[in-house]
Amino acid sequence: MRLIAELLSWQDPNRPHTILTRIIITLIIVAANVIYAGFFGVLAFVAVYLLGVELMGLELIWALAPFYLSLPFGLWVSFRSLAEYWQNYGHG
Repeated sequence: MRLIAELLSWQDPNRPHTILTRIIITLIIVAANVIYAGFFGVLAFVAVYLLGVELMGLELIWALAPFYLSLPFGLWVSFRSLAEYWQNYGHG
């Protein structure tokens, strides 16, 4: 958020955001949400691995499932955030 706030502080608040500013903010939003969801995917991977694979003898694919599901979830949250940004903010 600090990076976005610093980027927007250079702009005139009464003018619409430039396309370059919109692209940079879009990339920051997508990267932040994917990394955030990936972090929880790694935490879920560790929990499922320890409980499912080690204790219950499940296949390793079950431990990888939460990690693989975190990427689409992160993208879904990113697209919702981007839709709100592109529709409601930066129009001057």
